[in-house]
Amino acid sequence: MMPAQVEYWHGVERSSRKPGNPHPDECSILRIKRTQWPIPRRGKALVPRFDGDTVTMEDSGAGDLPEVKALCECFDDEGRATLDVSRSPEALLAAWALARKLLLTYHDLTDDQLTDLLTIETDLEAEWIGQLVRWGLGLPMGAK
Repeated sequence: MMPAQVEYWHGVERSSRKPGNPHPDECSILRIKRTQWPIPRRGKALVPRFDGDTVTMEDSGAGDLPEVKALCECFDDEGRATLDVSRSPEALLAAWALARKLLLTYHDLTDDQLTDLLTIETDLEAEWIGQLVRWGLGLPMGAK
């Protein structure tokens, strides 16, 4: 990616931030087009539930989002794809849906900006998809 394109996306990220959102240091970071895009933390937690002498555990968090479930169904527990996107596009469609939802949480982006941002050049690795899968599985997303 050319330096001018990288600077363009840095500018779009800064100018599209919605006011009143958490500082990027308090967010998960999705790296797309060599730009750090703050997204909500996974929010996954193991919550004890007490009822008298009985204790149960509840797994709470963003895993309840249908987009997370659809994306994670296409990958194994370690984040490896379990289907061929060229034959079955469900993983890619789920990744786009989840990325859109998360990006729009903290940014005012147009459909055209989202299309440009999330377009995948087939000769380049789309690392952000792996980051989304790790986010959905409650795993660390990688270095910020």
